[in-house]
Amino acid sequence: MNALIENAKNIVFDVGQVLLRFEPKEFLPRMFPADIAQRLMPPALFGGDLWLRMDRGDFSAEECARLITEKEGQPELMPYELEFMLNFAKQMSLLPPAHLVPELKKMGKKLYIISNYGIETFAATQAQFPELFSQFDGMVISAREKLIKPDLRIYQLLCDRYGLKPEECVFIDDLYANVQGAIDAGFQGIHYTGPEAIA
Repeated sequence: MNALIENAKNIVFDVGQVLLRFEPKEFLPRMFPADIAQRLMPPALFGGDLWLRMDRGDFSAEECARLITEKEGQPELMPYELEFMLNFAKQMSLLPPAHLVPELKKMGKKLYIISNYGIETFAATQAQFPELFSQFDGMVISAREKLIKPDLRIYQLLCDRYGLKPEECVFIDDLYANVQGAIDAGFQGIHYTGPEAIA
């Protein structure tokens, strides 16, 4: 086990690509006919600035799906974009850090989540993996707070809400900028690039 994890009092996880696999290019062909899946493939349709604004709580999944497809000049894809947003959790699976969670609980670690997620998309993900999320002592979800990583305030909010000391926390994220944000807020940080990052 990574020494930072072993020595930290509090372990703070991101969700997508850390606890749960999120690969739209794999999920889309499973969810839609081939022609629709192909048209939904451009990254702007499942990422980009508008998706981030949904994660920040600026608008709902339905509003986001409409804005994205209109921006891309394909408003007829709106129902499929929305269906993807509300149902991609059914295609997700556990990644190695999620399998580590029960062991960390047994070691007496406190477990938390800071994740950039929309209101509806996180609700669907939480409903899909109730056993995983039930093991956490607290969560800060970006859309609920109108804050998004790597804004230092989102890390400070976790500490304030749950009475944590930043120096006693290690934060694990697949995006280096988010790890750096946590480090700037006083946390230890691990850039998750695969199982070896937590070994």
